[in-house]
Amino acid sequence: MFVALDQNGNHVSPSTYIRGSSQIVCPCCRKPVIFKCGQINAPHFAHIHAEDCDSFCSDMSWWHYNAQERFDISEREVVIQHNGVIHRADVCIGKTVIEFQNS
Repeated sequence: MFVALDQNGNHVSPSTYIRGSSQIVCPCCRKPVIFKCGQINAPHFAHIHAEDCDSFCSDMSWWHYNAQERFDISEREVVIQHNGVIHRADVCIGKTVIEFQNS
C-alpha cells in the first residue's frame, strides 16, 4: 500500500515517511504496518503479518501508482464502507470515486 495513517489519523506516503518516526497503521483494518524500501519494489507500506483486509486490492503497476500520485495524499487510497463492505478506493474526492484500470 502507498498510503498509511499516522498516530493522528493523517495520511502518510512512503516518500514523506521517516522510518521509525511514528507508528503507522493500515487505513482499512487499522492494524500496524511497516515501511519497506528495497532495491526491487517501490517504497511502500505492508502489513506486519499477512492480512487480506481489502479483498478488492491487487498489486499496483507503475502506471497506476503514477496516476494516483497526481492527487493529494488525502484523496488517495481512501477507505469507503458501504453495506458492511470495506474498500480502499484509488481516489476519492467528496462523493466521487475514481478507480484506475489500465487494460
